[in-house]
Amino acid sequence: MGSPVHLAKTIINLAANAVEAMPSGGVFKIATTNQYLDMPIHGYDHVREGDYVVVTVSDTGEGIPERI
Repeated sequence: MGSPVHLAKTIINLAANAVEAMPSGGVFKIATTNQYLDMPIHGYDHVREGDYVVVTVSDTGEGIPERI
């Protein structure tokens, strides 16, 4: 469960950043997988046991310069 608007904004921002990081072209990938967690995860947020979708985003951009 989550906000479709926030998810869309996040993906759009990641895509825009990837385009800027690949001025000569490259590959931008978004993948999803289903994941079942058989035990809760504690930490930043409490994640309950259950079914989730994992979103993976990657690009072949140059990355952030080490000096930054």
